[in-house]
Amino acid sequence: MKKLMFIFAAALICIGCASSRTSKNEKVAEHPLVGMWQYCQPIATEVEGVVKYTHRPIYKIINNDNTYFVSAGSMKPVEGTSMQEVRAIITQRGRYEIVNDNTYNELIDIHNRKQFIGTKSIMTYKFEDENMEYLHVDFVNNETGVAVSEVWRRVVFVNNFK
Repeated sequence: MKKLMFIFAAALICIGCASSRTSKNEKVAEHPLVGMWQYCQPIATEVEGVVKYTHRPIYKIINNDNTYFVSAGSMKPVEGTSMQEVRAIITQRGRYEIVNDNTYNELIDIHNRKQFIGTKSIMTYKFEDENMEYLHVDFVNNETGVAVSEVWRRVVFVNNFK
């Protein structure tokens, strides 16, 4: 009986340990960087201290499987009309690793500019507020060595079909 109780206790401990383990992907899935982000540019305002943004047709999708890609929209004239169509292209794709609470690395696998393929960008980031709607990212351009600051706004899915 003691042997059976010991085996039962050991099994419970093993099950508890296994269920409490979180894989790297599960930790990323819970991370606030995961999601779809739209690139923003600050615009001048009349009121000092108030920052407003214009949203550009550039999106960064950070997946929970440690991959990401950047997609940009471009306008192409429709032949024979005054209309234009929007075409989306993937400008960069790669993997990322979260280093700590304010740094992650982008490892670029594919880029529309060949000199960036195979490079690593060290990205420092912070959220504008507790709602995590705006993401501020700073990094050094791998080609020019110039510091770059970007602002991204989280794209939120609104289900109007409930």
